[in-house]
Amino acid sequence: MHVYSSDADTRRVIAFILAALSIAAIFGLQALLSRYQIPASVSVLSSFGLYGLFHYLFDNYVWKWGILNGACGPNLTGTWRGVLKSSHSSLSREHRIELHVHQTWSRIKIVLDGEKANSESQMAVLTTSMPSRHELIWEYLARTKDVTTGSFMHLGVTHLRIVSTPTFSATGSYYTEQNRNTYGTIELSRNDS
Repeated sequence: MHVYSSDADTRRVIAFILAALSIAAIFGLQALLSRYQIPASVSVLSSFGLYGLFHYLFDNYVWKWGILNGACGPNLTGTWRGVLKSSHSSLSREHRIELHVHQTWSRIKIVLDGEKANSESQMAVLTTSMPSRHELIWEYLARTKDVTTGSFMHLGVTHLRIVSTPTFSATGSYYTEQNRNTYGTIELSRNDS
């Protein structure tokens, strides 16, 4: 997984809240230790250590909870199924694809599993300007599944417009680097079962 950029204003606010909670928790722990006459040296936690713990918990679990999920950006984790049309076949043939998204609050990995090739995201951007409409843009590295045809590897960019109501669906496009010079369309829906 790699970090991803986001335009969500909550990223800065949440970092500040986690830092404030860490400092408050240290003061609370010190007060608790002194109340029960436990030496302060027993407490090996620092506010930095607590911040790391709080950030880990928030990054992996808390951001997905109820109302926080919408406030912290969409949770795109899951398997998305759909079709891709490529200029390689004049956009006339539908290729079945699966898109596997693994996401935390700060990291993401996008893996596309196609009929003839797989690709993995190298970097990504998630825009959240509207509550139920988002854009996910990523650069990918694609590799062939059939090594007997010779190896091919190429870079490309995918741009999806995601709608989250009533269910998650996405439409978009992709293009490859200049030496392959192909492009196409993608339609997906998330399998929430």
